[in-house]
Amino acid sequence: MDACKPGADVFELCVFGTEQATKELMSVYKKKKDMVKGMAFPVCISVNDCCGHFSPMKDESYKL
Repeated sequence: MDACKPGADVFELCVFGTEQATKELMSVYKKKKDMVKGMAFPVCISVNDCCGHFSPMKDESYKL
């Protein structure tokens, strides 16, 4: 939550969220080494002036 402040780049927040989720995901199912792990959807941010979830590419990002 500390990263979500005025002026924060939305793309960078999504990258940060993905890194955190991946870190937590890798701690699950440690006993099954052959299990493929991953996320089904990209990390999204609900921005007030944007419909639905927003997960921008680097060149289409903007500041909060």
